[in-house]
Amino acid sequence: MVYKDADGVEYHQIEVIGRGGFGSVYLVERMTDKKKFAIKTIDDLPNEGSLRSINNEIEMALKVSSDNVVKYLFFHDDCSPRYFYRWH
Repeated sequence: MVYKDADGVEYHQIEVIGRGGFGSVYLVERMTDKKKFAIKTIDDLPNEGSLRSINNEIEMALKVSSDNVVKYLFFHDDCSPRYFYRWH
């Protein structure tokens, strides 16, 4: 699987590194420089409450800045599945 960011940069899926209630997390490699990232995919959400939960997670994650916490870089919601990037 190949994912693209807002600038059209491609990320190649390497392996699944986690699964959760809303989707999966994949280890990916940016094609331009081979840097590794994690991409969290979000499957189709069953209801508005689920969408609010995801939006809250993203909003809170964007506010956190620490060496001990992953950094969220990007959220892409006009594709299926939805996904957002995190440092790995």
